[in-house]
Amino acid sequence: MGQSNNNINQGFGVPLKIELLTEYFMDKAGEISEHRILESRLNGVLTPGDMFSRWVKGLIKEDKGEGNAARPSAMESLVDALAWVRSMQDRK
Repeated sequence: MGQSNNNINQGFGVPLKIELLTEYFMDKAGEISEHRILESRLNGVLTPGDMFSRWVKGLIKEDKGEGNAARPSAMESLVDALAWVRSMQDRK
């Protein structure tokens, strides 16, 4: 039989801080009846899925006329999302 030198306490060398913003609802019995993850961040940065989700929700609001003049346009949001993806590639 072979032996392993792996130490359970060793990480893979990259510190990760994972943050989740959640919402849950409880029923009358005090049990969680619904649970949603609203937002997730890695090392303080929104995950790609959350960035994309926010962008799509913004486009939907603009189509419905719910947009705010202070909010960036869809094109600005797309440019921001692409800049974010590029910044993540630069970290490698």
